[in-house]
Amino acid sequence: MTVCIFGADDDPQVEAVQRAVTSLGERAVTLRLDGAEMRSWEWSVDAIKRADGFRLDQLRAVYIRSIPVPIPQHRSAFVASEAEADWLTAAERGRAMLGAARAAQRSLADRGVEMVNPVEAFWFHRSKPGADQRLAHHGVPVPRSLVTTDIRSVTDFVEEVGELVYKPVAGGGACRLLDLSALSGAAQTLSVAPVLFQERIVGRDLRIYVVGGSVVGGCVIHTDAIDYRGNETGIEAIDVSPELAELAVQAAEVLGMTFTGIDIKEGPDGSLTVLDVNPSPMFVGISQSTGIDVAGALAAHLAGARS
Repeated sequence: MTVCIFGADDDPQVEAVQRAVTSLGERAVTLRLDGAEMRSWEWSVDAIKRADGFRLDQLRAVYIRSIPVPIPQHRSAFVASEAEADWLTAAERGRAMLGAARAAQRSLADRGVEMVNPVEAFWFHRSKPGADQRLAHHGVPVPRSLVTTDIRSVTDFVEEVGELVYKPVAGGGACRLLDLSALSGAAQTLSVAPVLFQERIVGRDLRIYVVGGSVVGGCVIHTDAIDYRGNETGIEAIDVSPELAELAVQAAEVLGMTFTGIDIKEGPDGSLTVLDVNPSPMFVGISQSTGIDVAGALAAHLAGARS
């Protein structure tokens, strides 16, 4: 049986997991789920296979690192120069590719192949309010938040909770501090699409990794920025307390994630607030800084799966 990785073979995370799986004596195959790859698949009631005979439905487990289906914009690199005048066709092609990739994930899971993570987990990551609502329903502490296009509602929310940050509803963008002085001029921009506003949580930035219901390790990420990504001034491993481990495992279970990197704020009073539960987190840089063997733990889980 084979462990498969869906992702780019030049992604450091993919390379690390592939090496770790191979070191366990298992076969690891990486597939970049772009149009060329998926066009080589043959689907039937009994099997999913490539034209070369490779059977996806007989895999042991799949680690889904990424499915590159960008949304093309006019004159973007994704749209071939000869098709720039018809870029909406390229957008539809991308939508169809994403549909096929999701169908493959669901079909393989239904055939008993373990998916790390399942397609539902990725949906939660693309719906921050949906994830937060489910977490809160199960007693996981999350920031108070508001999703709106109404600037008056934002003003009222500021009066209720104080300083706010904002981010895209579907993720993919930086978390920024809300500038109240500029808010009055943002009404037209805000009306275009909903934005997620959250109370600003002050404290240490913690990242906790969970694989198969157990904590692999954790670290504190030092930064002076609102969003630490790309703004780290230092990273160091921490001893994960029982309370912190219980919270991380609970958040992973609630959102159905076998593997996740969880961002948690630890307040000055020791309070813990879950900010994000990522189904495909970066980990190579943190592993190099802290010695936390995320790839090894993930590889052991994948190799131990039985389809």
